[in-house]
Amino acid sequence: MLLWPIAPAGAPAEPAAAPLLDAPQVEPSLAEPLDATRLDEITLVFTGDNLLGARMPRLIEQHGEKWPYGAVAGVLSGADIAFGNLECPITDHPTRTPGKSWESIQEGRNFIFKAPPAVSGPILSAAGFDVVSLANNHAMDYCATGLTDTLAALDDQGISCVGGGADEQAAWQASILRRGGLSVGFIGCSMIVPAAARAGDDSPGIAAHGKSYDDRLSAAIRALDTQADIVVVTFHWGYEGHRRHSAYQQQIARAAIDDGADLIIGHHPHCLQGVELYNGGVIAYSLGNFLFTGKSALIESAILEITASRDGVREVRLMPVWVRGGKPEPSDDPKLIERIREICAPCGVELVEDGWWYEVTAESETDPS
Repeated sequence: MLLWPIAPAGAPAEPAAAPLLDAPQVEPSLAEPLDATRLDEITLVFTGDNLLGARMPRLIEQHGEKWPYGAVAGVLSGADIAFGNLECPITDHPTRTPGKSWESIQEGRNFIFKAPPAVSGPILSAAGFDVVSLANNHAMDYCATGLTDTLAALDDQGISCVGGGADEQAAWQASILRRGGLSVGFIGCSMIVPAAARAGDDSPGIAAHGKSYDDRLSAAIRALDTQADIVVVTFHWGYEGHRRHSAYQQQIARAAIDDGADLIIGHHPHCLQGVELYNGGVIAYSLGNFLFTGKSALIESAILEITASRDGVREVRLMPVWVRGGKPEPSDDPKLIERIREICAPCGVELVEDGWWYEVTAESETDPS
């Protein structure tokens, strides 16, 4: 198992938001994927929020179905397993959730999204996604029918999902994917839970979790650790626009790793937060937006790549990405790379250049003193 020092206790203070920086479009030469039949290790790649709703359907109609992930499909499909947070239901259902009032939507305090079923599932599949999380504050934007349609659309494309289901038990159900001789288990839950979104004993919805680590999550991780070689827990959490993680995120993430999780993958803040190496595990507090049409035409992002074996994590790498006009594009822009270094530095790690990738190492490993 890869060993590294435990990061200092206590989360850093929240910083002021910084303006985004411009960058040229770059088309990388991607490395050949690892052979999935190798029994000793696999590669996993993780992305943040994927929004196929909002303005994305019009862009797809204009540019074609290969346009959204055209610059990153090689990275996603080249990994043994690719993950993303699906930030909208895939449905044509017309009825919006009663959990978000029309007044709050008009005032910009809430948003309602949905993606067209005819193209959304196939686009995700063609891009290379193997598993997505539905545990977020938009999965129930179009009520139970919208969630049911989403589950069907993903199943039709052979894409696994976690964090949402027909009832609470289903929403908390782990998904185990097998590649070669290794198994990877996923659990998803959300700490951002609109009214009417929480799954119940007999009602559909998302797996909801509070801001303190609880016995249910602990038991789920411990159980999954006996069934899978690698355990991934994905959280929808944190505060929008904050590039520093909060104390409660760190407390929950570290407790999950202590209970047997290997990887903690966060999303929701709509910006990058740091990557921490803790007790043999990896915590990506937020991978930000990935496929996303927001207020800005240029958004900083990254792809996280993990090489792991039955013994644990072997290598951690980041690929810098600009989300340009909604579309993720790998970039070697020095300004973007420096921004990601600054975001990760408070977590006690450094980034070491490795072609288009940057290896994430414990600070002491590269400190000449």
